[in-house]
Amino acid sequence: MVPFNLLLNSRFDNDLAHWAHFGAQVVPGHGTGDKAVRFSGSGERWIEQTVAPDNRDAYAFSMNLVSQGPAGWSPNVSVQAVVTYEDGSSETIDLELS
Repeated sequence: MVPFNLLLNSRFDNDLAHWAHFGAQVVPGHGTGDKAVRFSGSGERWIEQTVAPDNRDAYAFSMNLVSQGPAGWSPNVSVQAVVTYEDGSSETIDLELS
């Protein structure tokens, strides 16, 4: 969504500080950091952060997703970025990952 280094507490070292969230919990990580976020149960769960990126015309989103569901099953996962421009206009970018 935005360059990774602009996110505050992006590796969750300070648990969910700087993140709005619903249905998320911080657990030991096995990827790029010592901690990760877990979503469990049914229904919608999310984390969110607002940042002010510098002048870029392209953004990247990356994550490591591990599912502990039944074999052959994958959860519905999506990413949504709302980009607000200096002129006040905005654009919503939706990415379905499942």
